[in-house]
Amino acid sequence: MANRNNVNPKGSEDNDDIDDIPEEMDDSATKPAYTSASSNGNTSIVGGMSLEELDEKGMDEARDERLRAAIDPPAGDWFKSGRCEFEKRVYSNDNAPDDVDPAGRTIFSFTVEVESRTVGEHVYTPKLFLRCSPDARFKADDPTKIDMATKLWLRAKDLYFAVKEERPTIRKLVYFLAEDDYIIRTMKGDNSPVVVDLKRKVERTVRQR
Repeated sequence: MANRNNVNPKGSEDNDDIDDIPEEMDDSATKPAYTSASSNGNTSIVGGMSLEELDEKGMDEARDERLRAAIDPPAGDWFKSGRCEFEKRVYSNDNAPDDVDPAGRTIFSFTVEVESRTVGEHVYTPKLFLRCSPDARFKADDPTKIDMATKLWLRAKDLYFAVKEERPTIRKLVYFLAEDDYIIRTMKGDNSPVVVDLKRKVERTVRQR
C-alpha cells in the first residue's frame, strides 16, 4: 500500500525520490462510474462506457447528417427583415491618409435578421453579419483588389441610389442599411454564410393573363 506521508518505512532503501500516488490518481485501479451534480441541477456521469463499448454501439450517421444540414444554411439571397442593430468602430491600428476619420479605419457592423427560407425539410433563419467601410483598403494577398468591407460599402451606395434616386451621405447610408428592406447575397463560409453583395428588393408582381 502507498505511504501517505512520504516517509520511508523502516528497512526501506532509496525511496527518497519516489512520490506516492493518491489512489484517486492511480490508473491501475478500477474506477467505477459516479455521478456529479452541477449548480444548475444537471447531473453528469464520470466514467461510463469504454471507448471500445462506444465503438460497438456506433454513431448515428443519419441523425448527424440531419444536424449538419440544419446548422449549415444555404448560400444565396436572403431578404432582410425589419430594422437591425449596427455598431461603428474605428481601428486606430489601421490608418490611411484619406480615411474619413483621422483616428483610423471606420467599420460599420450590422447584425441582420432575415426572412426564413425552407430547403428540403429544413427551415433556415440565419443571423447575418454585414461589415462595410467608407475607407478604401485592398486585399493583403492581392493589392490590385479591394477588400470585402470596401466592396460592400460601394454596393450599399449603389443600392441606396437605386432606391432613393439620390446620392447618400454617410449618415443616410448607415441608417438606410439599418432600417430599409433589401436583399443580402451570401456565399458559404467556414462557420456561417458570408455576405458578398447587396441588392434591391423588387416587389413580386402577378402576371395578368
